[in-house]
Amino acid sequence: MNPLTDLLGNLQLFMAVLIRTSGVILATPVINGREVPLPVKAGLVLVIAVLIFPTLPAAEFRPAHDLVGFAAMAAGELAVGLALSFVALLTFGTVQIAGEMISRQMDFDFAQIADPLFDEEASLLSQFNLLMAAVVLLAINGHHWFLQALHDSFARVPIGGFVWSGRLCAAAVDLFSSIYVLGVQLAAPLVCAFLLITVAVGVLARVAPQLNVLMIGIGLRVGAGLIGIGLFIPYLVAYIERLMLGMRRDLYLVIEAMRG
Repeated sequence: MNPLTDLLGNLQLFMAVLIRTSGVILATPVINGREVPLPVKAGLVLVIAVLIFPTLPAAEFRPAHDLVGFAAMAAGELAVGLALSFVALLTFGTVQIAGEMISRQMDFDFAQIADPLFDEEASLLSQFNLLMAAVVLLAINGHHWFLQALHDSFARVPIGGFVWSGRLCAAAVDLFSSIYVLGVQLAAPLVCAFLLITVAVGVLARVAPQLNVLMIGIGLRVGAGLIGIGLFIPYLVAYIERLMLGMRRDLYLVIEAMRG
């Protein structure tokens, strides 16, 4: 074997591992926000790639023979990494949707704060839900699932083996549509309570029209919302844990879909 050819082949293999790893790490919630410095993210990608690289069978790797071939391979590896992080983004999007729905009912829409997980503005309760989801993910060692799924993806979707198929499109559509259903389910208890409060305020407005029902309604919604959130936290944690377990299953569902 030509030593130079072996060196170039191993270099391409390492670059492919690095690109797929960067797609997972740089777009995954918790570490993709501005609060994590870019050098830390880059260092984490490099360390994980160095750990995964020796476990891959170099003899089965077929290096690209030109720049166009390597660019196509790199695009495929980046797509695999981003597809895995896409599953996490949708899972966190579920709790964000629930928080937005509850915030709107509590008239918290005007209080927008910076969201460090998604690098955008979010309502107070949406931010609370996202931070709670991050804590639950770390508490159940969910971050290990991403590392395991990333390592397993090299065996199930070999380097250069990414296939954009109908199965992958269908899986993406199913995952994307499910976040709204799950978000509504998560917010449903408090939304129903706010609906009852709105009906009660409407009846009060008919019985005692001299009262300022607008201010009374806002106070009731905010007070009931804060009390409901406090009582709702155990249910929220249990529901988020189920979401994370579903995310673990969806990671491998997407990996299988990328095999064509």
